[in-house]
Parts: sequence; C-alpha cells; structure tokens
Amino acid sequence: MAAEIRKNAPFVPLPSETNFSLAFINSDVLSADDIFFSLGKRGILVRHCGSFRGMGNRHIRIGIKKRADNQRLIAALRDLAGDISSLHPESQLSAGNVS
Repeated sequence: MAAEIRKNAPFVPLPSETNFSLAFINSDVLSADDIFFSLGKRGILVRHCGSFRGMGNRHIRIGIKKRADNQRLIAALRDLAGDISSLHPESQLSAGNVS
C-alpha cells in the first residue's frame, strides 16, 4: 500500500512493519488537518499525528485495512492531491522531495 500512497503527491509514506503507515505530508498548502477533515467527510478515518512528539501538523497515520477499504483510501488521496494541484498550481506537491 505504501507504493500506492507514494504515487499520490504530496503523501510520503515512511517505512513500516506494522498494520499502519505513517505518512509525511510534503506540501506548503496541505496539512494533516486538511487530510483528516477531508477524508472524514468521505467516511475514511486516519489518525492526525499532531499530538505525537516531533510530528506537528504534517503527519497522518493510515491503518492498513481490507483491500476494498485500502483502494477507497487510495482513490480519496488521489482525488485530494488532484484537487490541491488544480486549486494551487504554484504549490510544492512533490512526493520525492522530503524536507
């Protein structure tokens, strides 16, 4: 699933050997709050990691679920990344450039 998440800039999944993936949001216009609320409106829950020491408002935790749930999540992330790109063409949406 990490490979699919990585395809959807600005989401950068970090290595994981657990049943969840931590993703860094590499964007100057998108925050964990934005992701949390946008996905929540679609009935998809992710964990906002703002209360985790050192994470701030640029990390979300994504649970690995059933295949259909994961596909729904990936589609929602793809839509969200596309919406941000079209609304903010000047933004730095880059999955390969973690800073």
